[in-house]
Amino acid sequence: MVRLRALWVAVATISACVSAGAATYYEEQGQLIRGGRSVAALGPNLFGDKVNLYTGATEFVQTDVSLPGNDALPIAVTRRLSSGVAAQEVSGLFGRWDLDLPRVQGIFSTRNGWSIGGASGNNRCSNFVSPGTVRGTNLSSYWDAPEYWRGSMLYVPGQGETEILKRAPFSPPGPSDGYTYPLLTRDFWNIR
Repeated sequence: MVRLRALWVAVATISACVSAGAATYYEEQGQLIRGGRSVAALGPNLFGDKVNLYTGATEFVQTDVSLPGNDALPIAVTRRLSSGVAAQEVSGLFGRWDLDLPRVQGIFSTRNGWSIGGASGNNRCSNFVSPGTVRGTNLSSYWDAPEYWRGSMLYVPGQGETEILKRAPFSPPGPSDGYTYPLLTRDFWNIR
């Protein structure tokens, strides 16, 4: 009888420690279900839209799949719809929506593309200048770079896009890893 009572006390103690330390599967599931019913305060992103104050474009961001992990790195499939993008320009898996991935983007001519052409070569990363004048398809019209080019932009999900700038002599120093970083953004992203 004494052994049985000692065993019962040991099981009860272990059970109390386990239930106090970690939530059960059913408790976690209940929290997830109740979390969707909570009412949040109305804010500036009431309809899920964001306005880029630099370009004036409106965009919508939708997360379709999100897997919780045990660190700060999110694992998710997120898509983005920006205003001003013509339907014929985008033909991906999400239609007019674009995958929300980090990228470098800009407005460039279809004739010259990403290259800068001319005597300076095609290496845009080393020769970070405007793309230059572009001739029209009939070769009688032309556009100067300030008429169509707003600069090269770095887009980071959740942070938006920011212009890539050429590092000036008075700019803050880049990382001290032995490499030179000729480009940076206002948010101090260093690019080489």
